[in-house]
Amino acid sequence: MRVTSVIRPAKPCAALLIAVCGFAASASAQSYDPAAIEKFYKGKTMKLMLSAGEGGGYGTYAQILVPFMEKYLPGKPNIITQHMQGAGGVVLANWMGNVAPKDGTVFALIHRGAVSTAPLFGAQGVKYDPSKFGWIGSMNSEISVCASWSTTPIKSFADMKSQTFIVGGLGPGSDTDIMPNMLNNLFDTKMKLITGYNSGGAIQLAVERGELQGRCGWSVSSIVATKPDWISEKKLNFLVQIGVDKHETLPNVPLLSELSTDQETKDIVEVIVSPQLMGRPFLTPQNIPADRLAALRDAFDKSMADPLFKAEADKMKLEYSHVSGKRIEETINHLYALPKPIIEKASAAIERTDRLQISKKALESQTVKAALTEIKEGGREVVFKLGDETQSATLSGGRSKVTFAGKDGERTALKAGQTCNITYLGDKSEASLIACE
Repeated sequence: MRVTSVIRPAKPCAALLIAVCGFAASASAQSYDPAAIEKFYKGKTMKLMLSAGEGGGYGTYAQILVPFMEKYLPGKPNIITQHMQGAGGVVLANWMGNVAPKDGTVFALIHRGAVSTAPLFGAQGVKYDPSKFGWIGSMNSEISVCASWSTTPIKSFADMKSQTFIVGGLGPGSDTDIMPNMLNNLFDTKMKLITGYNSGGAIQLAVERGELQGRCGWSVSSIVATKPDWISEKKLNFLVQIGVDKHETLPNVPLLSELSTDQETKDIVEVIVSPQLMGRPFLTPQNIPADRLAALRDAFDKSMADPLFKAEADKMKLEYSHVSGKRIEETINHLYALPKPIIEKASAAIERTDRLQISKKALESQTVKAALTEIKEGGREVVFKLGDETQSATLSGGRSKVTFAGKDGERTALKAGQTCNITYLGDKSEASLIACE
């Protein structure tokens, strides 16, 4: 039986808020006694903690992995998922670093920024050290690009340095806003950012109609999932890749690290792009027994290699690539060994905005007609499909109006299957009106 729940973290005692001491079980341990592992896990219930809410990408990736982890982990424990959201993954990372049991019965999928560079950059509220976690592996490696529409004069990275390149952004803290900032600061590109679009789909539409020339900090997996024809019909110019490795379909598009002309810039870029390596990172608390970490790694590796897993991921149109726990551990250890001046310059490269011209996109309401596919939290959120894209909107008890056949109603009366006109600002925004037939 699959169980999903949402929990709130208890406040750890003062002693637990002290920086974590001790090291995670050695990730180099590659062997374990299957009989001992089976004896420990048999009949047990494990928890997989997620730093994102239900229904999103993290939940989807976890959903398809869990049955295979149950299959390959000796003892075949039952694995349930629970959600602990907050501060972009910092809340759950704190819990894993200070409160979670260290016996191998809990592991987590946490936003990559929180468990990689957030502590390096001095994020508030951090009470953990990523180098102390036990790294199981990642289900994919994110690779982002800067890309321009085919009819614009921006055809190469050199053009980005010699001409103004107008790109769209989602808002502060998003890759779409951070990457143009970083590139202007480190590589003297001439990007202009129009930010405040309410979804990635809105940016794509603005690119298509000529309002924007392109987008930077654009996940290749997102392009493949939402606009594969833009690739096959060569509607995009791929200018540079922002990641640790190249995407297999873009062998001739340079990595940002290849364009770095000196070692200091290479190191700064490495700090900024390293989180891309761990697109969906799974980890354990520090100090779990070495053989249990080895068994978890082995189960994860076997899960990712299972043809049935790959078939399920393909069916769900999920991009996946196996990144080992050992490689993530080596990457994290290397990052945390870099000189402090490099970290400070990397932080400055993504924070200072004096070299980036920024303007704000005025938000515009839109009304779409769609069939509701899911109702969450008693009508506080509705999920629906627009073409091939799944979107959602939240409902306020006081600000959002709900009608049925023209008559006022309650959000609690919304049901999956109803066809409604939804007036909202875009994916994941608050709806002002849901008018159902």
